[in-house]
Amino acid sequence: MQVGVQGIGYTIVGIAATFALGALLGRVLKVQRDISLLITAGTAICGGRYVNSSTRSMMRLSDPAP
Repeated sequence: MQVGVQGIGYTIVGIAATFALGALLGRVLKVQRDISLLITAGTAICGGRYVNSSTRSMMRLSDPAP
């Protein structure tokens, strides 16, 4: 049980650190808040593969039609 509790602690710290770094980078790079949050949450929870596919979809939806 001790290993499980320790693993949960590492997971919480990792997710919190990813959100903090993502928020900071979003501001520094002047990315829209919604897109920054989407990328940060996807990276923290699911990893890069999900972020790549969902970000492409969001970018297509947010681009104005010609």
